[in-house]
Amino acid sequence: MNRSFIISFLLATVLVGCQAKDASTGKVSVSEAASSVYGKLTESVRTSADAITSSVEPRKVRRGAKPELIIRGHLVTYDGRPLELGKSIAEWRSVIGGSPRRSPEQQSVYVWDELGLQILTAKNDGRVTQLAVFVNLEPKDSGQDLFTTNPDGSPAKKVPDLRPLKAFSGYLELDGYGIDSKSRFSEIRRSADPARRLKCGTLDCSHPVGALGEDGAGIYLRLAGGREDDVLYEFTISK
Repeated sequence: MNRSFIISFLLATVLVGCQAKDASTGKVSVSEAASSVYGKLTESVRTSADAITSSVEPRKVRRGAKPELIIRGHLVTYDGRPLELGKSIAEWRSVIGGSPRRSPEQQSVYVWDELGLQILTAKNDGRVTQLAVFVNLEPKDSGQDLFTTNPDGSPAKKVPDLRPLKAFSGYLELDGYGIDSKSRFSEIRRSADPARRLKCGTLDCSHPVGALGEDGAGIYLRLAGGREDDVLYEFTISK
């Protein structure tokens, strides 16, 4: 159940009751009643909403899809073989296989179009610094191809699109919880190890963050919206 809906419903119920009292006694105004009860009720309403939300069992994603990308603690495995941030791209490619796409302008980016994976490396030594799993593909901006010329009339240089052409269709798991294209951040946070400290941003929940390990590596998510009940676009580990 949507938390904001629960809060709005309960507060509306309080206001209706205040209006009824105001009409019958003339002693309590709606604004005074709302002001006095809002602070006291907000915390209890949030607690009730959290209880209702947490009581709903997260979706279960069956294991079996390939490839398998599993994260437990600070360890990452790909079809049972370890992947470690900071290792060379040659080692990662030997595990993942295939032929990743690269751009002449950005040689430090490797894209596996069929797998929905993108890897970033350090420019100085080619060691892997980031792995992004594209759980869902963001809709293409219809206006991004409109500007084909610069203000002076010269042809505009097209920026290469380094996002995979397909979404990840394998099995992604964090702390024993399977994640797919329908998984919501609220489910992932409830199912992950509390030590991850997965949390939303200050202003919204479009880019939640958490911890991968004790060495400063982190988990970075990008959601399809700004609410904790939105699904993922990207699941990223980075160091």
